[in-house]
Amino acid sequence: MNQTSYLSFVSCAPGLEALLGRELAELGFPGQIKEAGVEVRTTFDGVVGIALGSALAEGLRVRLKSFVARDFGALIEGAGRLPWRAYLQSGAPVRVKVTCHRSKLWHSGAVEERMLAVLKQRVNASAAESASEDAALSEQEEANEPATVFVRITGDAVQFSVDATGRMHRRGYRTHVERASLRETLAASLLRVASEARPTERPRVIWDPFAGAGTIVCEAARRYSGISPGRERSFAFEKWPTHDEQTLERMRSGATHTASGSAVECIGSDLSERALTAARHNAELGGVTASTHFLVGDFEQIAPQVPQGAWLVTNPPYGERLEQNGLMARLDRLLQKRRDLRPAVLLVGGSAKKELPGHFRNAFTTKNGGLDVNVRILER
Repeated sequence: MNQTSYLSFVSCAPGLEALLGRELAELGFPGQIKEAGVEVRTTFDGVVGIALGSALAEGLRVRLKSFVARDFGALIEGAGRLPWRAYLQSGAPVRVKVTCHRSKLWHSGAVEERMLAVLKQRVNASAAESASEDAALSEQEEANEPATVFVRITGDAVQFSVDATGRMHRRGYRTHVERASLRETLAASLLRVASEARPTERPRVIWDPFAGAGTIVCEAARRYSGISPGRERSFAFEKWPTHDEQTLERMRSGATHTASGSAVECIGSDLSERALTAARHNAELGGVTASTHFLVGDFEQIAPQVPQGAWLVTNPPYGERLEQNGLMARLDRLLQKRRDLRPAVLLVGGSAKKELPGHFRNAFTTKNGGLDVNVRILER
């Protein structure tokens, strides 16, 4: 078994650092909270455990030994001493991402060019094409994603990292999306806020009245069915020359278990039949058809069908539909009438942040599709 110790950075969306820190501690990997993530030290087993088990992490990078470089010569020399053959396959394409702060080596393009030259010399690497962070990829395309090397230069300090996981928000089940679909990791953060408000309770029902393609519903159903977030996906470390396939398969086979307690019914409703068709497809691929239920209609019409004591977790629309029909006021009236629908956790952006009444507590602020958004919670 590979017992090499890795200093790793587990990244997340801005504002989710504390939530991620608590999740990692529960998984058995306590770390130090940093900007945009959590730093942990663990073995390869731990890297796999985080990759399979974290619902909030966007990615995991293994940090290589840092060094000081005041000019390009020192940068090239230091980079050349790093153990690239442990992480990069010979002849494979590599993507290099550079960030420079307060450094004499301020030109990121020049740094990237030199690093690609070092990697070509060390492992015969070639430059990979750039790709969109949210581009829809098939399972085969995901598995063939090139290795990524991160270079961060702050002052004279140089830190190289190697991507170990790929983009962890891609669970593998969400092949159908709708306009403004929510990332799986952000949906999981809403569910964690709800569960932390009820630390000793297990929900019987979770309702998303603006379900869209069903990301919140599917994430909720998988969470309470005991399905690992990373069960269906491949990871960047599977291409490492030092990869331990037996460890991964052993841990992956144990990544799905029967959750204790009674089943949780997850209800998604929406005005769009097309969106719910996508949601049903995603639920089927996610293995949660039995615990999900989708209904077409306005939330006020659907509410009488939602059992008492349901948790409401949702991402209401931000734009024209919100402004035209007083959506937030209507939703607040329903929640005042149905005081059993607690906790109510809402991701709100745009004018909704102002229209939502003050009795909703702000849990955290983050970004969704580049837009500043708040997560608000209404408790008992």
